[in-house]
Amino acid sequence: MSSSRNETQLRVLLDAIDQAESRGQAAEASRLLAQARQIAPNHEAVLNAMAVAALRAGNPAAAKELLERAVTRNGNVPGLWVNLASACRELSDPVGESTALDRALLLNPRDYFVLLQKGAVLERQGLEFEASGLYQAALACAPPAGQVPQQIVPRLNHAVASVRAQAARMDAHLEAALAPVRAAHAGERYSRVDQGIGAMLGKTRIYPSQPGFLQVPGLPAVPFYEREQFPWLAELEAATVAIADEARAVLASDESGLVPFVDFGDGLPVAEWTALNRSLSWGAFYLWKDGTPVDANLARCPQTAAALGTLPLLDMPGNAPNVYFSVLRPGTRIPPHNGVTNARAIVHLPLIVPERCYLRVGAEAREPRVGEAYAFDDSIEHEAGNDGADSRVVLILDAWNPHLTEAERALLRTAFRESAAFSRRASMFTGRL
Repeated sequence: MSSSRNETQLRVLLDAIDQAESRGQAAEASRLLAQARQIAPNHEAVLNAMAVAALRAGNPAAAKELLERAVTRNGNVPGLWVNLASACRELSDPVGESTALDRALLLNPRDYFVLLQKGAVLERQGLEFEASGLYQAALACAPPAGQVPQQIVPRLNHAVASVRAQAARMDAHLEAALAPVRAAHAGERYSRVDQGIGAMLGKTRIYPSQPGFLQVPGLPAVPFYEREQFPWLAELEAATVAIADEARAVLASDESGLVPFVDFGDGLPVAEWTALNRSLSWGAFYLWKDGTPVDANLARCPQTAAALGTLPLLDMPGNAPNVYFSVLRPGTRIPPHNGVTNARAIVHLPLIVPERCYLRVGAEAREPRVGEAYAFDDSIEHEAGNDGADSRVVLILDAWNPHLTEAERALLRTAFRESAAFSRRASMFTGRL
């Protein structure tokens, strides 16, 4: 019989052995293995199959001897080294187990199962820090949860717990070390370093700026801006009571002019906005829309109009500013999303805020407080919700990103204006603010 025919017959037998074992047919698997041994008793795949049978029979010493013969014949098969490591573990031979796993990882450094095994070896030796590093690598290489064999799930869960425990120990260590440094720099800013350390420890994540239309590179991706970057916030806050009174008055009217903030036309992809599309659960009473004043609404809110008239709003004719009373009904949640550009900042002046309202920008969450204005970068993923019993009302307006120069603003005004004009002519999508 030719060698190629022997190889083909051998592969068929080995596949049949695997199928018999998966069905729990031990006698059939043994019979087929005997046939394979007659064809190629020293083939590494046959030696491996014999070793697996020996392991199942509770004879790790015989399995180890067979696998050592197998890897001598062919040391480029990761599975042989993995099985040799298993035999060594059964024999309480951590050195042999570790060596075999190292050889398997040399052949496939991203094998999450082998990384888990190597981590377990180190953990049994009391090397928890080193084990945690391997567990972290295993988790990074592991497939999505639904694609992991059920018998491996407990090992992955253990890896997650180990990584978290190690991060907590490092966190405690760093906090103790950083406390005197923070005390020495009390009142100074270091929040971005804290965010980086938090991400390193897995306590939070860093959210990039990902606008849907235009991104200006090089601008800091900061969820909430510093107040001094918008020195006019205090002036706006001073008008809170008057603005809130006007908001209550117009929203109490049946002819208030409130419209759905989310308003996708028929046939357009709605995706995560299905629940809010064309719904007054999130409504807007516009004072300015797409860079044009809504004169009728401004006339109903003269004190608000006066306050707005003193502010340096984002000025992109045909696009911005947008200024409106944003009304979020009880039980309404705005899903995570990103704005169209990081060239602007969004300013909120909370007017009516029941309990259990929130805004999250990136990894930072805030509970709005009446009369306390703030500015944030909405090109970073953000979401909001009202879990209270009454409607939440916020005055929202567009401002320039404070890091842009006058020259950059001039270019952006023209770019947005002309892209909108071109898109209207070509019936293309417009990147409206």
